[in-house]
Amino acid sequence: ADSGGYLAVSPCASLRGVVPIAGAKNAVLALLAGALACGDEVVLRDVPIGLADVRAMIDVLRSVGARVDVGGEDANTANTPSSGVVVVHARAEDLRASPSADAVAKLRASFFAAGPILARAGRVSMPLPGGCAIGARPVDLHLDGFRALGAVVEVTSRGVVEARAIARDGKLRGAGTHVMRFPSVGATHAIVMAASLAVGDTTIVNAAAEPEIEDLAAMLNASGAKIRGAGTSVITIEGVGVAGSGE
Repeated sequence: ADSGGYLAVSPCASLRGVVPIAGAKNAVLALLAGALACGDEVVLRDVPIGLADVRAMIDVLRSVGARVDVGGEDANTANTPSSGVVVVHARAEDLRASPSADAVAKLRASFFAAGPILARAGRVSMPLPGGCAIGARPVDLHLDGFRALGAVVEVTSRGVVEARAIARDGKLRGAGTHVMRFPSVGATHAIVMAASLAVGDTTIVNAAAEPEIEDLAAMLNASGAKIRGAGTSVITIEGVGVAGSGE
């Protein structure tokens, strides 16, 4: 390393024991946002509820009107891997289109929530995300996807993304074939969630293929969505409206 430090690992006696492994943070953040696409209760198990990023995403969900119940050991201890159960219920009558700016500022992945909010509420007003330790990363691919799904999108001088569905019924429309300029995980999450609630079909070409994309699709499919090809570069989504419940 540039600092001159290093980590030396020496062999020792054989290792034995049991190590509990918490759920993957990247998958959990997407699943929490995906719960906003579901009209009924969603139960997520083995959630690393002690991690600050997970707590920040829960704050985003609560700021848009979702009821989020958290249970488990050390549920209020930041940056520990303790696992627990999170129950999310995002009822249509409670859903708000404008998440808290303070909540969004804590976490880059907060922008995942823009897709399901736009699809369900017909509009979203979300500050550009914060919380990224490796520098600014644009959300232009997310916004391209929203436009392809029939939304008008602008970024205000205050750094707020304002998007609304053009259709008179407030619903997004299937994008047909949408080719991403490069495979962005965050944009793939956002577009998959929004497209699953649109009217009509969408095929995402050059989609990200990370495992958390598969996890999100599996949860949405369990809730009534119709998503095929997650984990590959081509994902096909048949819009079904609001999904149901999931676990």
